[in-house]
Amino acid sequence: MTNTKHFMILKRASQLAAAVASFFAVMAVLSVAALAQKQKQKQQQPVDVLALPAPDSVDSAKATTIADPVEDSTIAAAWGAIATDRTLVAEYQKIIAIYKTRKLPEQEYEVATKMMTANAGSPIAWFTYADVMLDNSEPDTAIFWLQRALIVDPSFVRAHTLLAEAWGMMDSTGRAIAHLDTAIALNPRFAQSYLQRANLFSKLKRYNEAAQDLQSLVELIPENVGNWMRLGAMLANAGNHLDAAETFRTIMAMHPAMPDPLFRFAEESVAAGNSEEGMRAYEKFMLTFPTDSRALEAERRARAMGGGRP
Repeated sequence: MTNTKHFMILKRASQLAAAVASFFAVMAVLSVAALAQKQKQKQQQPVDVLALPAPDSVDSAKATTIADPVEDSTIAAAWGAIATDRTLVAEYQKIIAIYKTRKLPEQEYEVATKMMTANAGSPIAWFTYADVMLDNSEPDTAIFWLQRALIVDPSFVRAHTLLAEAWGMMDSTGRAIAHLDTAIALNPRFAQSYLQRANLFSKLKRYNEAAQDLQSLVELIPENVGNWMRLGAMLANAGNHLDAAETFRTIMAMHPAMPDPLFRFAEESVAAGNSEEGMRAYEKFMLTFPTDSRALEAERRARAMGGGRP
């Protein structure tokens, strides 16, 4: 029986059983799944992949690939702490975070399974496990555990945002937006919620609403140029070319050495009906960024409007 089948059985059983009793039943299933996953790794993984040490034994000699000595030291220290107290969810999270950055989802899964067997009643552990399940492309399993976490703590903002991500992977955009609405109502300063909802609104071609969320995002994190660029592009998609041009003008002031905002400023100025300013921006672009792949196009557009090189 595959891991997915185990979790589907778990899901049906948990809907019928009392919550607390079902959590401990789940642990037995997870233990079996972990053994199966471990056997699968032995068969499929290249020999140079960093092996996962047991929680009560840190053997650095088993690590045949070292991505970062500092990270490996953090992993060893975390396993050392877990050896003395297996309920230290934060220590498991440190290890999982490193494997996440290394893009090793199967290692994440092994650590998360060990964490769950020792922390059957912890909503934080369920949340962490759900995040790992998303990395392993199992959104249905993630949804199950996030829903359990929200039963215990309905105001768990990060659980709402992660559940929105899981529903998005299942193409249930409406449910995803509903959880992001809740997350923003609970904590209007949690920036991730706005970015996720803006992406979903954009997917639905609700560009004005997406732009509103991105505006909130840049107000919360004004130094993030990527979010400013997203805002300008979204305003352009919404047909609000004047505000889009002003957004790109703001980015130009923040990062004058960046070519993208200047080119987009020229485009949106022209689209907003300000051809003179757009032409001057194209001229500035071709002179300031002559090696950019768009320099010739900027010159062509400037000439078409009566400008360009003398």
